[in-house]
Amino acid sequence: MENGILRVVIADDSRTIRALLRQWLAPEHGFEVVGEAANGRECAELVNRLRPSIVVTDMEMPEMDGVAATREIMCTRPTPILIFTSSDVDERRGVFADALAAGALDVFHKPSLTSDAEMEEAAVRFRKLLRILAPIMLIRRCAPIRAAIAPPPSPILPPRAGGPVRVLALAASTGGPAALVSVLKKLPAGFPAPVLAVQHMSPEFVAGFAEWLGQNINLPVAIPAQNEALRPGVVFVAPGDTHMRLGGGWRVNLDRSAPLNSCRPSADALFSSVADVAGPEAVGVILTGMGEDGARGLLQMRRKGAVTVAQSEGTCVVYGMPKAAADGGAAARVLDLEEIGGFLAESFAREAGR
Repeated sequence: MENGILRVVIADDSRTIRALLRQWLAPEHGFEVVGEAANGRECAELVNRLRPSIVVTDMEMPEMDGVAATREIMCTRPTPILIFTSSDVDERRGVFADALAAGALDVFHKPSLTSDAEMEEAAVRFRKLLRILAPIMLIRRCAPIRAAIAPPPSPILPPRAGGPVRVLALAASTGGPAALVSVLKKLPAGFPAPVLAVQHMSPEFVAGFAEWLGQNINLPVAIPAQNEALRPGVVFVAPGDTHMRLGGGWRVNLDRSAPLNSCRPSADALFSSVADVAGPEAVGVILTGMGEDGARGLLQMRRKGAVTVAQSEGTCVVYGMPKAAADGGAAARVLDLEEIGGFLAESFAREAGR
C-alpha cells in the first residue's frame, strides 16, 4: 500500500471483465490497478515483479488457471488472493474448495448483468472485501494441501452417564476454513459430542464449504434443518445468512433475526445459546477472524462454567475475534492453532471415560 492506495494485479482472459475491474478499482475508490494479465502465468509473473497489495484472479484462464496461479504465487511471493469467478464455474468445479486448498483467502462471484444499483452494490461489497483481505500477512506455501483420508467410522459413543451430551461450539471468520480443518481433523471418528460451527462467509459458499470440510476431517458434516436433533460425532455448520442456536432438548434452532456485530450467522448468537442450554457441559472455541463477534457469548459460556479457548495471535490469519475474547477475559486458555485440536480430543476423551 502506498499513500493509502491499495495496489492490485488483476487476471482474467476477458477484456470486458478487466475493464469492469478497472472501473471498480479506480483511484477515487482507493485502489490502483498496477498490472493486468490474461492468464495465470502472466499473473504470477506480474505479482513477482510488481509486488501488489492483493491479487484478483479468475478461475478459468488459458495456459494456467486461477488455482494453479494461486499455488505458484503462494510459493514464490505470498500475496493475498481473491478468486473472482462466475457462480456457474463455482458450482461446476467446486471453486471454493480448490481456491482455499491453493491458498486463496476468499471467492467473489462475478455479478450478472443486472441493474446499475445492483452492480454498484456488488462493487461496494467487492472493495470492502479487498480492504479486509489486503493487510493479511501470509506465509510461503510450496506444497498443496492434501485432503485428509478419513479412517473407517467407529461406533458413535453414547452420552456420558449422569449428564447430557456435551457440546463443542466453534466460530471463525477470515482465515477460518483452514483453521477449522486444522482443529477438527484431530477429532477422531466417534467423537463423543456434537459440534456446532459458525463460519462467516457469503451464503452461496456455505454448501461448498461444508462439503469441502467433510472431505478433510474424520467426522460427518451437515447443514442442519430447523429443530434437528444434535448427534454426537457430527459437525453442524450454520446455514448461510442464518443464526444457529442451541435450543431446548438439544436441538438446533435457526432464525433470521437481526445480525449481531454485523454478522449473520453470529458467533455471539451461538455461544450465548450454548451458555444458556449447556452451561458447564460445553466447550467454546474462537478462531481467527475480523472484528469482535463471539467475545461476548464466549464470556457468557465461561461464566456458566464452560471451558473456553481462543486461538493465539501468532497462528491467526487475522487476530481480531480471538483478541477481543482474550482481552475481555472470555478465553480461559489461549492456544496455538496446532494445539487446539489435540486439547479438545483429549478433553472430551477424558469426559467420555468418566
